[in-house]
Amino acid sequence: MAGTLNLSLNGRHVEMEVEPDGARFRVRLDDRWHSVELERTNQTGLYSVLIGGRSWEIFARERQGGLELLVGNRVYSVDVGRGRGAEPAAGVAGAWSLVSPMAGQVIEVRVRPGEAVEAGHLLVVVESMKMNNELSAARAGTVADVSVAPGQRVEKGRVMVRIT
Repeated sequence: MAGTLNLSLNGRHVEMEVEPDGARFRVRLDDRWHSVELERTNQTGLYSVLIGGRSWEIFARERQGGLELLVGNRVYSVDVGRGRGAEPAAGVAGAWSLVSPMAGQVIEVRVRPGEAVEAGHLLVVVESMKMNNELSAARAGTVADVSVAPGQRVEKGRVMVRIT
């Protein structure tokens, strides 16, 4: 039996239908069905996802009302409402923080306190393992605090930018 989820993905409403299919799932997004395999790879929120034969690594962090997902170098804020006809969850109140998903060196900071940003706006570039990782805002707001500078080393989990 399929279940319906009403999601707000970076502020955009999405209805998703999920149906178990053995060890996999069938997922309907925008009237199109996808075969999805999901495997948790460790205890830190890292998942391996296979969607229609394409592999993705996703880092998921729970928060009140939903999840924050790091897919590649993009951060997505997902608010969850359950059941047919359920309204998408309201926008997250309070501050949202950009947390470094890896240890590395800050290469570039693209925002200043007081600056207005939209969801998807590039905030910080962190070099890790010889790769530049562009980290973006999961939601719109105003930059309240920037706690890193170019050339600074950061550890995984370090708050770098706070948006209100």
